[in-house]
Amino acid sequence: MVSEGMPIKDEPNIEGMATRIKELEKLNEELNKKVIESFLLYKISKVLQFNYNIDDALSEVMNIIKDASGIEHIAIMLLDPQEKILRIRAAHGLKEGTIKEVSFEIGEGVVGEVAETGKPALISDVSKDKRFSFFKGWEPQIGSFIAVPLKLKEGIIGVLSVHSDEKGRFLEKDLIFMTQIGEDLSLAIEKANIFNSIWELAIKDELCGIYNRRYLLEAMNRELIRAKRNKAQLSLLMIDIDDFKVYNDTLGHLAGDDALRTVAKIASNTLRVSDIIARYGGEEFVALLPDTTKDGAVITAEKIRHNIENKKLTIESLPLKLLTVSIGIATFPEDVKTPGDLLYCADLSMYNAKRNGKNQVKTYTKGT
Repeated sequence: MVSEGMPIKDEPNIEGMATRIKELEKLNEELNKKVIESFLLYKISKVLQFNYNIDDALSEVMNIIKDASGIEHIAIMLLDPQEKILRIRAAHGLKEGTIKEVSFEIGEGVVGEVAETGKPALISDVSKDKRFSFFKGWEPQIGSFIAVPLKLKEGIIGVLSVHSDEKGRFLEKDLIFMTQIGEDLSLAIEKANIFNSIWELAIKDELCGIYNRRYLLEAMNRELIRAKRNKAQLSLLMIDIDDFKVYNDTLGHLAGDDALRTVAKIASNTLRVSDIIARYGGEEFVALLPDTTKDGAVITAEKIRHNIENKKLTIESLPLKLLTVSIGIATFPEDVKTPGDLLYCADLSMYNAKRNGKNQVKTYTKGT
């Protein structure tokens, strides 16, 4: 019982406390998200710091974003500088047909516009944006979307896009976060391109644009180990231009250079993607054919020889008005056991083709 005249204590403000708790919970959630985002940016920067393979780097970054956010669709599109077209280089959650078939011109759709203006885009509801045709109808046009430019001082190099099936999933802070990832990706791509350019100079023949002798010898060892492990066959073609000295002596070195480039281009275009073509030295080229029998190598060699022989030349004064090659073949394990023997036996076969009239293919047989 309360005595008359005694002050009554205020009842606690339950409603105000509940509001404050909700505010603190929201603030705590925001802080947790900031910590997670900072950690993800750190994780991405570490991945990109030591990765000089563009495709590996893009794939790893995409996986980090996917695992941390659960975003349904991610696409990293890079710009083809010659054709001015954006093509998908890495993707998550997209159909196979989308990755292979879909590309965007500069200014086309949302990603094309981002590439043209260099400004990021945030769409809360894609169904209400006329610019949006999610990968030209290959994917459902629902949800929310972010696209950020990948750019360097020289200009735009691509676009990073993320898509959620949920409307309003992305906010302005998500756009800022994805922009930061885009900046890290851009720098990593630039670094990888510089590294790859230097590496290309080290392993490519400057004149012909194909692999050089150094790379060939490394590839031979690698492919021979693989062939031994898989109990497979490995064939080698030694290709030599016929009468090359005559070209240089009578027509000059420029004509000789044209002959070298022509042979390199025709041989490259005739071979499979898995094959390796290199300039061995002077007018000699070597082609490595993994998983290829001697009979299969003969078919390939004859195609190369035939394509070179039938190449229309613009230099009228060439001997016989033809550019021809002699090709020797050796096969592991049928003929040899070591890389050096593979080269040696193919070389013997090539000289056998020369002795027998040139412009022909010869396989190695013991005693030749």
